[in-house]
Amino acid sequence: DLITALYPRPLTVTISKSLESLYRSLILFICTSTVLSSAMLSIPQISSNNCLRVNIVSGDDTTLKELKKGKLSFGKQNLEAGTIREVLKIGLPSFFAEAAFSVIIFVHNLVLVNTVGEIGISTYAIINYITTNIYLVLLGVTLGAQPLISYNYGAKDGEKMLVFYKLSNRTSIIIGIIFALLCFVFGREIISVFTSDKELINISYIAVNINNLAYLFIGKNLTTTMYYQAIEIPKYSNMICAMRSILILPIVLVIMAKDFGENGIWISMAISEFMIILISKKVFNIN
Repeated sequence: DLITALYPRPLTVTISKSLESLYRSLILFICTSTVLSSAMLSIPQISSNNCLRVNIVSGDDTTLKELKKGKLSFGKQNLEAGTIREVLKIGLPSFFAEAAFSVIIFVHNLVLVNTVGEIGISTYAIINYITTNIYLVLLGVTLGAQPLISYNYGAKDGEKMLVFYKLSNRTSIIIGIIFALLCFVFGREIISVFTSDKELINISYIAVNINNLAYLFIGKNLTTTMYYQAIEIPKYSNMICAMRSILILPIVLVIMAKDFGENGIWISMAISEFMIILISKKVFNIN
C-alpha cells in the first residue's frame, strides 16, 4: 500500500512482478549452487590427510563407515556475543550481494518512470524476467567457489585460492557470453512469451541486448565479493556491494539517462560494473 501511494501504478506492478520472478528463480539458484559445489569438491587433492574426507561424487564405503562412527546429539546452545558479531561480520556481504540486486532494480525503476515513462517500465519488467535467472546462476557459481577458497585460506595455500578464484571468473564470463548470444539470436522469441505488442518487443529486444553487456562483468564482481568474505576481509566485500548499489550505479545511471536517454539507461549497469572492476583491481590487489 505504501508503494502504491508513493509511486505510479506501472512502477508498483513492475516491482511486484520483479519480486515474483525473483522468488521463482530462487530454486534455480539453490540447484546451481549445490551442483557446482558438489562438482568442485570432486577435484583431486582438495582435502588434507588430517581431515575427514567426504567424497560427495563417489560416495565410497570408507567415507560412509567413518561417518557412521559419528555421534549426533541435541542440546541447548548458548551463543556468545563475540560469535554473533563474527557471524554478522562475515555474513553481511552475502546479504548485501543479494540486496544490491533489489536496489539496482529499484533505482532503474525510479529513473525510468521519470525519463521514459510507462513503456520504459514495461521494458524493464521484461528485462528482469529474463535476466533474474542468469544473475542467480552467476551468484550460484560464486557461492560454489566460496567454500573452496575459504578451505585453502585455512590451509594457507594461496596458489589454490587464486586457482578457484580465476576458475569462478572464467566460468562466469563463459556463462555471460552464452546468455548474451542466446538473447541476441532468440531474443524476440523469448520476449514474445511476455508480450504480444510488436513495438514493445522491438524496444525490449534492443534493451535486453544492451543490458546483457553487464553480465560479462557482474560475475567477476560477485566472485571478488565472495572471495574477500571467504578470507575474512568483509570490509572489501561490503565496499564492492556499496559501489554496485548506492554509490557508483545511481550516479552513472542519472548521467547516462540525461546524456543518452533510454539507451543510456540500459548501458549504465555495464559501465558501472566495469568501473567497479577497475577500482577493485587498483585498490584491493587480490594477487
